[in-house]
Amino acid sequence: MGIIISILLLAGGLLAIFYVKPQNEAQAIEMQFQKTKSIADLKKSFEDMKKINLDDGYREYVELKGKIVCDEVIRTPFSERSTAYYQAQLKKLIEIHDQYEVDGVIKTRISKKEILLSDEKSAPDIKIQDNSCGIRIVVEVGAAGCELDIPTTFDHFEPRAGMNRYRGLRAYAAYNFGAETLGIKMTEKTILPDANIYVLGEAFLVGDTIHVGRSQDNKKRFLVSTRSEEDLVNSFTHTAKICLWGGLIACIGGIVGLIINIF
Repeated sequence: MGIIISILLLAGGLLAIFYVKPQNEAQAIEMQFQKTKSIADLKKSFEDMKKINLDDGYREYVELKGKIVCDEVIRTPFSERSTAYYQAQLKKLIEIHDQYEVDGVIKTRISKKEILLSDEKSAPDIKIQDNSCGIRIVVEVGAAGCELDIPTTFDHFEPRAGMNRYRGLRAYAAYNFGAETLGIKMTEKTILPDANIYVLGEAFLVGDTIHVGRSQDNKKRFLVSTRSEEDLVNSFTHTAKICLWGGLIACIGGIVGLIINIF
C-alpha cells in the first residue's frame, strides 16, 4: 500500500510540473499577447471579408472586452436576484448510516452525501457591447467547451422544514424525501446587468449577427469571465507557481516513500 501511495504522489507531482503548470503559463502568455479587438474593428473585418467574397465560413480568434446588455432582467429561482444570466443548482443533502464490524462489535459510521436534483441555466447565450459602436455581440456561453468564470452569489443550505420559504423550492417541499434527508443546498452563479465581461473565443457570423463561441482549434480556449484580464493572468500565473512547488513536494515525497518501502 505504501508503494502505491508513493507512486501516485510521484505521478501526480510529475503531472503538475510537466502538464498543468505549462498549460497555465501558456494561457497567461497568450492572454498577455492577444490584442484586444473592439467590436467595431471586428465588424469591419467581416465586412472586408465580404467585399472579397471570403466571408463564408470566415472565423477569427479574438479577445473582446465589453459590458452585458439585456432587454429584460431575469430573476434567479432561489434568491430572486435580478440578473442578466444565471446558473442555479439544487442538491439534496442526505445522511448515510453504514454499519461495520470491528472485533465482533457492530459500529455505525455516519456520513453525508449531496445528490443533484436540478441544474438550471437561464439562457444559452449573452449579449455584450462596447464603446466603439452600437452593435451587440452574441456570446454562446451555453455552448460546449465554454469556460464560464462567474461568481457564486448565493450559497445556502435550508433544512427541510423551511423549504416553503423559497419560490423555487415549493415544487419540492411537498415531496417526501425520507428521514435521511437533512435539507436542500441551493447555489446560484450570476452575471449582473451592465457587468463588465472579458471574452476570449472565436468570432463567426450567424446570418448578419456576430457570434463568439468555441474555437475550431481545440488547443485554444473559449473563456468568458466577469474578472478583468489582469486578474485572470495573475490567476493563471499563481496556479502555475502552485503546480511547480506542489509538484516538487509531491515528487520528493513519492521518491522518499519508494526508498523507504523498497529498502
